[in-house]
Amino acid sequence: MAKVTIKHEFDLYEEQSDINIVMQASKAHLVLFDIDQEIRGKLKHGEDEWLESEGVCNFLEKLREMIWESGVLNEY
Repeated sequence: MAKVTIKHEFDLYEEQSDINIVMQASKAHLVLFDIDQEIRGKLKHGEDEWLESEGVCNFLEKLREMIWESGVLNEY
């Protein structure tokens, strides 16, 4: 297993929100992946009534497109 160390200097008082974003990035990545997979499953196998609308399906497909175009999940 590889070990990676990332160094970035922050001003603790002025950039606290940036520090929190960096610290939570891996969780955000996992959540995006889970959301993408949930949408994929609904589009492929979903039998829910609300999925019958073409607009809903288009919206869900657009969400997946946005997730993948962001580049966050490109390693999968």
